[in-house]
Amino acid sequence: MQAQDKIVTTSGDTIECRIVSVSGDFIVYEQFASDKGFVGNRLPVEQMSAYIKGKDSNDKAEQKKSIPRPAQRWQLGIQGGAGYLLASTKGMEKSLIDAGADEKLAKDFSKELKWGYHYGADIHYMYNKQRGVGIKYSGFYTSASNYMIFDTHDGGVTYWCANMEKRYYINFIGFSFRTQQYFTRSDKFRIGFDAAFGYAHYRDEEEYDNYMQNNYLLKSNSFGWNMEFSIEYSPLTWVSIGAHISYFGSWFWKGTLTDGYNSATVKFKDVQMDNINASRLDLSIGIKFYF
Repeated sequence: MQAQDKIVTTSGDTIECRIVSVSGDFIVYEQFASDKGFVGNRLPVEQMSAYIKGKDSNDKAEQKKSIPRPAQRWQLGIQGGAGYLLASTKGMEKSLIDAGADEKLAKDFSKELKWGYHYGADIHYMYNKQRGVGIKYSGFYTSASNYMIFDTHDGGVTYWCANMEKRYYINFIGFSFRTQQYFTRSDKFRIGFDAAFGYAHYRDEEEYDNYMQNNYLLKSNSFGWNMEFSIEYSPLTWVSIGAHISYFGSWFWKGTLTDGYNSATVKFKDVQMDNINASRLDLSIGIKFYF
């Protein structure tokens, strides 16, 4: 059986063969060797400009087809939306109640901190149509404020009042792996999954407008990870919009505690603090550019 098909490479060479299949990564073909029969081989789509495939052995007509391959190697994305801290607030509630705060105010204050703002950015290099590597940044901010009345537990003689404000900042940057799959022939719709691992930073600011109470700043560093699933639509070849859901995880067990006068690096358990679980769920919308 004679070879019916041809592959044209980017260097201008022509391979006479029988094409078996064409995907976004490789074209698989067979060539006839007199001593071995047909021998299978494959070539990355990046090394091809087109292929010519005969319709059948009795049809002299040939059809020239372009090879499916990513037109843009780089993807730059930005996202923004809402984040929800998954850790329990019971530890904070207990510490506020033990300090003399009203139980309902303590619970409301703690729960207000669970919802916040999520923002992020990433850049990936796609080494083929489905897979790529890059860098991902993910940020989160939340705050709560309330006028608190603290009972000093001296038989109702002394109370102190203050407007209490607390702010969390959680930042992450890491090395990211991306996979994506197109599910229409036009390549307008795709699903994507990113997995990133790297450095996480936690910042907790606590302020009072009462001179009797010191303000506090807690900073901590740790290892973190971020898993993200997205559905994206490309109205144009160079841009897409998408919906994203992601999970961020990190634990912090020591950090630097400052009260405005003194600063010390402490293990949280040594100062009767719980280890900090900064895991959260993020929902966002984003835009991505291809070049």
